[in-house]
Amino acid sequence: MTVTRTLEGEVALTRNPAFWALWLAFFASTVGSFLLLLSLSGLLYQAESSAVLAGAVFAAQWAAPLVFSWALRWVCARPQSRVWLLVMEVAGAVTSMLVGFFVHFGWLLAVVLLLLVRGFADSTSKTLRAVLLREALPQHQIGPAGSILNTSYFVGSGVGGLAGAWIVTFADIRVLALVDGGTFLVAALCYVAVWDRLPAHTISDTAPAPSSTWVGLRALTPQLRLTVLVSVTNVAVLQGLHIVGRTALPLDVWLTGQSGVALTQLVACGALFSGAICGGYLAHAERRALTVPLALIGAAALTAATLSLIQTQRVALIVYFGFLFLFECAYGMLAGRILSLTTRGNAGPALATSEIWHTLGILAGILGLGALVDALGAQSMPALAGMALFAAIGVAVLTRLFAEERGRRRFRSRNSPA
Repeated sequence: MTVTRTLEGEVALTRNPAFWALWLAFFASTVGSFLLLLSLSGLLYQAESSAVLAGAVFAAQWAAPLVFSWALRWVCARPQSRVWLLVMEVAGAVTSMLVGFFVHFGWLLAVVLLLLVRGFADSTSKTLRAVLLREALPQHQIGPAGSILNTSYFVGSGVGGLAGAWIVTFADIRVLALVDGGTFLVAALCYVAVWDRLPAHTISDTAPAPSSTWVGLRALTPQLRLTVLVSVTNVAVLQGLHIVGRTALPLDVWLTGQSGVALTQLVACGALFSGAICGGYLAHAERRALTVPLALIGAAALTAATLSLIQTQRVALIVYFGFLFLFECAYGMLAGRILSLTTRGNAGPALATSEIWHTLGILAGILGLGALVDALGAQSMPALAGMALFAAIGVAVLTRLFAEERGRRRFRSRNSPA
């Protein structure tokens, strides 16, 4: 009966027009971003022979929500979040177009500044999209949707990368920038289509913006704060392991060269896509707090621990698929739970805080794990996976401690004299 109800819930979600409008909006934005950024990174590397400059294209996107964290919190706390979402999409379209023309004229400093602005607009849109998702879907569909909508990112990144590689063979960067700008406008139209089905905002329901990232985390409810911290740990360690390992393992451990890197990325896309679908299914079926996500994180860490001990590429890729599948299942469940634990009044500030902490986590994970690989070599990957397992165990212990403390507080409050 549980399986039947879960499948019925997923079917009902995929029949919801608002879900598909949001999926298409996420897909369009992702296609445009990868179409421009991957092509721009490659063109800058060829023109300037600078890996730093090429990497700055993506670094600006990652850094933007941290550099402008105060602005991200302020915008996401505004009552008219739908208007701000439209403003951010238009800003993304304009900056993308300007990036293309400034690159054409060689104004690289202006390009870096525009990429920061574009990154801020993209991060803010990502947060406000989640707020719109929270408003557009029934409560019982929010958790699964938070996971299944991630499939739009995996499909869009692949389509965008391939389309950019094709278009750049016969057109210059300005054409790519114009196409990217057009995808932002397509996303904006999708959001407008969703808005037509929703009631007007109630301004008094909006929570104020927190004064800092730390204050924002402390302002979350205990359950939401714990879920965010578990998700940040999962992303920092396990996704960081993937980002570092997808290059280091094929080149230095499996010795399969650049073709091995491409094949590893292809396997990763399949694992992440199927993991997002499974995460949506589990979000329907699982109603207990963090039991299943923590178990999935631990299983993913154990699976990752064997990667650098395997010398056969075929076996290694099977294990790699399993590692990322388990990671994405946990990530999808946690993303859906974060959405479900917010309310209409605090969704904007809470999700902005979550976005900033996730960005901090992934940057810390990439830099920390990358530095360890540089110092000890790719053969140290079992040690990295051990760190992942240690982090997962630590999260489980903290979860238990928080639950026990909450239980003791409730017991004391119920038995204290009036």
